Amino acid sequence: MAKQIRHLLNDLERDDLLEIINELCKLSKQNRQFVTIFVQGSDAVDYNAIILEAKKKIDGKFFTPSGNPRTPKLGEARKIVTEAAKMLKGQTAHIADIKLYFVEVGTDFTGQFGDMHEAFYNSMESMFESFLKELSAAPELFESFTGRVQEIHTISRQMGWGYQDQIEVMVEVFCKQHYLKYPL
Repeated sequence: MAKQIRHLLNDLERDDLLEIINELCKLSKQNRQFVTIFVQGSDAVDYNAIILEAKKKIDGKFFTPSGNPRTPKLGEARKIVTEAAKMLKGQTAHIADIKLYFVEVGTDFTGQFGDMHEAFYNSMESMFESFLKELSAAPELFESFTGRVQEIHTISRQMGWGYQDQIEVMVEVFCKQHYLKYPL
């Protein structure tokens, strides 16, 4: 698909390319942010704004604006994480932060409102695994997340489907692989 688009774009004149970019920027805020990052570089980007916006959207997939629970929309929340990660390309700590936040919100949700189904926990576990995979590029950053990881571990004590055990195993393996102190 990317090769087909590249081939089509190669045949366009400069003005036509600029018009396409302009129209893409009009389509969505995310497109505008991406073009800004690409053109101006990372120094011109407000990463905190991207992170805060993503976190707010993730919250909205689990809770109403007043803080009441809603049926979690895990697929939509995961998509928010994926889109934010694209905007934060190369920013390991920020991407890991958003991935861990997804797990925190899901863990908090089930801690407050009761045990969930197996697929819910599988989603939390796979995002936690993705968080650790992100940190594999810079394992020294793990220490800055240990308090949050410990909190997930503590909250998940009474949760089903072996959720806490799986989190614990993933952390232990990650720490062994990267010669880090095991925090749990």
